[in-house]
Amino acid sequence: MNRIIRIGIDPGKSSGGLGIIRIDGHPSAEAYACPQTMQDMLRLLKEIRSILEIDVKAVIEKVHGFSGQGAGASFSFGANYGAWLMALTALQIPYKEVAPGTWLKRYGKMPKGPTPKKNRLKELAQQRFPQLKITHATAAALLIAEYAKEVAWQEDDDTCILQFPSLTLEDNHEN
Repeated sequence: MNRIIRIGIDPGKSSGGLGIIRIDGHPSAEAYACPQTMQDMLRLLKEIRSILEIDVKAVIEKVHGFSGQGAGASFSFGANYGAWLMALTALQIPYKEVAPGTWLKRYGKMPKGPTPKKNRLKELAQQRFPQLKITHATAAALLIAEYAKEVAWQEDDDTCILQFPSLTLEDNHEN
């Protein structure tokens, strides 16, 4: 049987994470706070990718800088986002980028302000994944993974921008 895994990535370095939903004979979910190094990002995705007979696809939140955010914070945030994109590409994991407002609509009206919104996302994720200890860092990632499973990788989806790595490892070696 082909194992099916959907990954959701909230790319914030200090407040983001990675959610995994397995959709096969034994459905399950896992969540991780954002790894702190690019090597650890790659290692985590590589472990997921290494499972035999796997259909793994990801959705990453398409982010941008925020008004009022300093240049250093914006640069760090963007670097982390780019690191996730490179890790997905290097491991040839098909991914789609989705705007925050698009996936958030699925979960109803959100409270104003970052803390009340994070609290609401944590509450929603805990309801959907009661077996997991949900944190602010993992809540959005799990909900994005759920979005990946139920919306983003369906045939009629047009909510995301598909990014499908077309390079193969062999393409990178000269003969």
